[in-house]
Amino acid sequence: MTEPLLEQGYDVLRYNSRGVGKSHGWASLTGAQEVEDLKDLILWARSNSPDLSKLVIVGYSHGSLIASMHPVLPDLDTSHILLSYPLGPRHWLTAFHTHRYTAALQGLIRDPKSNVLVIYGDGDNFTAVESYDAWAKGLKDLHAAEATAHGKLEVVEIAGASHFWREPPAVRRLLDVVRTWVH
Repeated sequence: MTEPLLEQGYDVLRYNSRGVGKSHGWASLTGAQEVEDLKDLILWARSNSPDLSKLVIVGYSHGSLIASMHPVLPDLDTSHILLSYPLGPRHWLTAFHTHRYTAALQGLIRDPKSNVLVIYGDGDNFTAVESYDAWAKGLKDLHAAEATAHGKLEVVEIAGASHFWREPPAVRRLLDVVRTWVH
């Protein structure tokens, strides 16, 4: 997933959320601490890269929930890629605080400076494609309904992709979508 960003000259900082892989700590039940961790990480990156002009926040699965909570920064070109947003199990992953994540994503879509790319597979293991399609339509309708100048929203469904992106043709399509989007 980082290939298209690296090809376009982006610096990539990749991390695991607390309690994942070799990261220390424990996952929170609501995702609130993970949201704060992401904010801290972005502050750290900005302080260590004073020439930073563009920021792409990429989140996969639970990480896309966390990424959606980070607003567009007023002084930095900020974009979001939400991959395999866990729509089906979202209420369990957020300890029934779904409304916070819904409101944050709607805020991103409404932000006139936003650039949001949502990607999901039609064979997701946790969310039926019909649910994704209805959700995507709602996002697009919200985006279109804004009377003021609004940012960009692109929603892409990839045929043959599961939640885990283990299918080589789907991965190639995913990389192509991101390559096109970062141009």
